[in-house]
Amino acid sequence: MSQIKTLLLTLFTTLLTFSPLVHAQQSDYGSRKPWVAGGGVGPNFSKIDAVSDELNSSFGATLWLQRDFEGDYRMDLAIDYFDFEGASRDYAGLSLGYGMRFFEGDYMSPFAMIGLGAGLAQNFPRAVDTNQSTYHVFLRGGLEDIYSLGNFKLGFLIDYLQVEMDGKSARRARLSLPMLSLSYRFGGDEEPTPQPMTKTPEPAPATLDSDQDGVVDGTDECPGTPLGKKVNSIGCEPVQIVKKELRLEFEINKAEIKEEFLVVVKEFANYLNKQSDLQVTIEGHTDSIGAKEWNRKLSQMRADSVRDKLVKDFGVAASRITTIGYGPDRPEKPNTTKANRQKNRRVIAVLK
Repeated sequence: MSQIKTLLLTLFTTLLTFSPLVHAQQSDYGSRKPWVAGGGVGPNFSKIDAVSDELNSSFGATLWLQRDFEGDYRMDLAIDYFDFEGASRDYAGLSLGYGMRFFEGDYMSPFAMIGLGAGLAQNFPRAVDTNQSTYHVFLRGGLEDIYSLGNFKLGFLIDYLQVEMDGKSARRARLSLPMLSLSYRFGGDEEPTPQPMTKTPEPAPATLDSDQDGVVDGTDECPGTPLGKKVNSIGCEPVQIVKKELRLEFEINKAEIKEEFLVVVKEFANYLNKQSDLQVTIEGHTDSIGAKEWNRKLSQMRADSVRDKLVKDFGVAASRITTIGYGPDRPEKPNTTKANRQKNRRVIAVLK
């Protein structure tokens, strides 16, 4: 049993030590709900430092309330209960822990925490008091997203408490509790409503051509062209650049287009198919959270995802489209607030 406890301590310490390095590879902190309530139950594997008496383990359970912070860090208020066979022995402890989640957005979502707490030990072997107040070191780790159903998450946790006691020959108890857990995420801001692609003004009467460039006002993207200038099918000079913004939002560390944004892509594809002389550059952008090189790669993947959707599903010629990922290098807003970072996670279409 001591080898198992040593292994657990080594695992948790290693995870916490390298957490900043892991976090540096993450990006695009999402709008996940910040509060989590959960519970778990499992077998109790425990041991007490005593000359002869042992704790006959039975089962244990836990309840917790968790608050997530930006950057995948978290605080956790947990209640652990350990039951032991015989003599009405049990231990109940309240702990406050701090830790972080790793590889957010990936399958299973591993995490680790460390903290302190206090508790009540009842009828522990060789303790001075039958019911004595104690304090303990609290460690928790595991996988919190083995299976998801909406905001409900099924996971696997291990709680470890090292309890310090006032005993004649028993000074310390080591309590371990592996368990299945069920949690529910709630609170925070509502998910932002998908924003449609920026609309052009309502078309003017079909025959009106205010700048007399041969393109009626209803389809003229560049009104006010000087008289006599050569223009293309949308009323712009051939070298002029037009930008249309696509407000597409993505899951954390993913490049797949979410279903609710397909209507935006379809609308843009219809526009391109009507203007067959336009060449398109799809620019991908991210916010500044996470490693810069990964953000560039992620922005390129998202731009490529939009291109593939335009070509495969909506019939836009692949020869008309190029893609480029700028990562965090061209922010629209300062990356100082959650709302600004949301605006910076975008895809822009540049038309020529």
